[in-house]
Amino acid sequence: MKKRDDSRINIFSIDFTESEQNTVLDGEALVSRRVSPETNQRARSLRDHFEMMEKQAELPLVLRVIRVGCLLGFFVILLFIVQGHASFAEGFEKTPLLYWGLLITVAVWLLLGFLGGRKAAAVRKSGSPAELEKEIAEVDAVIRSELGIPDDAAEIDVLCGDYVVKDGKKRRFNRMYDLLNRSRFLFREGENLCLADMEKVVSFPADAIGAVTKINKKTAVPSWHKASPPTSETYRPYQIQEITGVLNLSAYYRMEVGDEYELLIPNYDFKNMLDAAELKMRARVPEKDEPDHE
Repeated sequence: MKKRDDSRINIFSIDFTESEQNTVLDGEALVSRRVSPETNQRARSLRDHFEMMEKQAELPLVLRVIRVGCLLGFFVILLFIVQGHASFAEGFEKTPLLYWGLLITVAVWLLLGFLGGRKAAAVRKSGSPAELEKEIAEVDAVIRSELGIPDDAAEIDVLCGDYVVKDGKKRRFNRMYDLLNRSRFLFREGENLCLADMEKVVSFPADAIGAVTKINKKTAVPSWHKASPPTSETYRPYQIQEITGVLNLSAYYRMEVGDEYELLIPNYDFKNMLDAAELKMRARVPEKDEPDHE
């Protein structure tokens, strides 16, 4: 089987060879505008503050681990008791430690749940989360205005392959996933097609899109950004499998952009992309299998 040409640049991939904090896209040359540094800094500060408050509303990690351990311990002890086939009185007389252990795990689990609920309620009562969410919404509106993202812009996922270079070869940065699916706003500006996140806009002429190929290959990605689950009627036809928190796509589309770039779109968003971008396929989309990701 012939392996695909890797000379094309995935617009949204990032090279983490020099730094894991890198945010420069491989397709940075296509970035047409950015949010102002002041607005970007304010947005980052608010989101960092919001994440900190969410952590404050949780029990410390060690207590959360203990609570999960109590739940697991409860079921393990219960299994031992059930296998004993004894009545409560007989079982308690023969193995009282098991029954006391059962009661203790339940008591600790309930107590930690109560303490966690009180902590979360205290944070909510302070009113700060609601105020912070309002500020974040206001900043998001400013960002959309600065970037020129229309209110009716579609949201689609793009696939990217963040990587590091070792021995002259690109290697996946996160070995758990084949590709990463990231959400982008999609809209047209005249003859240009625009894809934006909340920091920058990537744009290129719509007629720069050349050959489009459907890649029939199971591809592991980490996230699900849609309101409806993968098993819903809307997405069931795309045969998306979820296994231990990892999503496995059945296919995706590769769209050539100009002479050097490519755009990868998951199968569940390909039609949405064509509709929102007002693109008409000039020819049948060829299909092919793909060798494993490196």
